[in-house]
Amino acid sequence: MKFLRLGYGNLMNVEDIKEIMKSTHLNVTNSGGVKRVLRATIELRTSNGIYPFLNVKTDAAMKEGESWSYGTEGGLRAVRRIEDILDTMLVLLIDKMNDENEKIIDIDTRFLEEAMQEEVNRG
Repeated sequence: MKFLRLGYGNLMNVEDIKEIMKSTHLNVTNSGGVKRVLRATIELRTSNGIYPFLNVKTDAAMKEGESWSYGTEGGLRAVRRIEDILDTMLVLLIDKMNDENEKIIDIDTRFLEEAMQEEVNRG
């Protein structure tokens, strides 16, 4: 048997995974001042429901009059970069799932977290 360590520490049998879904979202919040927000997720669909594997959120203060959306240069750049990192993480995850020597699979998210913080800081 082979298990995948979920973001909150629980283990999931790899055989239960039917689909892996990734997403990157941009938005703006007024909580504690106007901020750019970037969220990246990887979710696992099983016959028992959808479970989060990775859920990273980061934010940074915005300047007055600044915009942050899928149509801005900064937002578009951030989405492309984070989607590329998520794609790489998925390839690594699938490789580990197919490796006979792996028993408990875990993916380090530090590179993703640092890249996301860099992107929201750049705007």
